[in-house]
Amino acid sequence: MPTTDSLIICEVMAGIEEGGLENHFCDLANGLSRKHTVHVIAHPRYRSLLADGVVFHPLNLAASRYNPLILWQLLRTIQAIKPRVIHAHASKAAAMIGRIKRFLAQPKVVTVHSVKRSTAMYRAFDRIIAVSGGVAQSLQPLSAEVIYNGRALQPLTPVKKNPAKPANVLMIARLVEVKRVDIALRALAQTTDIHLRIAGDGALHGALTQLAKDLGVSERVEFLGFRNDIPDLIQACDAVLISSDREGFPLAMVESLLLAKPVVSTRVAGAVEFLPQAYLAPVGDEHALAQALTRCIHHADTCFTDFQNVWQAAAQQLTFEAQLQSTEAVLEQAAGL
Repeated sequence: MPTTDSLIICEVMAGIEEGGLENHFCDLANGLSRKHTVHVIAHPRYRSLLADGVVFHPLNLAASRYNPLILWQLLRTIQAIKPRVIHAHASKAAAMIGRIKRFLAQPKVVTVHSVKRSTAMYRAFDRIIAVSGGVAQSLQPLSAEVIYNGRALQPLTPVKKNPAKPANVLMIARLVEVKRVDIALRALAQTTDIHLRIAGDGALHGALTQLAKDLGVSERVEFLGFRNDIPDLIQACDAVLISSDREGFPLAMVESLLLAKPVVSTRVAGAVEFLPQAYLAPVGDEHALAQALTRCIHHADTCFTDFQNVWQAAAQQLTFEAQLQSTEAVLEQAAGL
């Protein structure tokens, strides 16, 4: 409930997908609404994910960031809200706020969710939040504060893998090119006695199903489709696999570490800041990924030891409350509180 020292915050997102960015955005808006008056400008599909205390302004920003009608609608909506601070998420929303910034006197904060080659759109903002050190580095020479993604999960006590049970590895990924599920399948083909479950859907479902058949691993792969019970799936697995070409700070890793599961990943932002070196593979290297996965599964005692400090760090740094408090502090400072 807003208090006497609360802000009116305008949160803006232009995405229309179902992934880490969108989960981060909705969870953050809900958390901020405990203390502040939060207005959200986003696609109508996100209404159901927001708490009753969040004031929702449905606006489809998915069209061109240069569309004058949409920019005008965005400007008029923000002006009607009269926020103390504006908080944009990701590059498209940042670019749109940048185009109307001359009409908005309020302090502006942006959260950057992925590694960027171009930083011009972020120069319009008073404060920049990066979700990982890798993202912050990509924004240089602009200065960014690193606030790791967190999840509202109770950290679990690690339990060693039962060697008598078949090895069960989980991927949580949209079936799109950047997630490189094909690399994961090729890595799986170089292992033995490992089963892979893939939670997620996307345009590449058919092609990846065929690839699994071509590689001779279709009996060891299960495509689960979109799931809303990810924590349960993580708790049921022995390890989580990430094979992406790039990430900002993978929520799959955050959830897995909080639930005390080891993670094998390509060397993407976020993963290189938390995971032991032995469980990281160069991007696109199926052989190295297979080796790391084999070490994780077939040397379970060593893996359990290697991840002890990682799980402890995650329990301290990757909670949603840690993310919320740090983000809230940046917004309050930007607004002059």
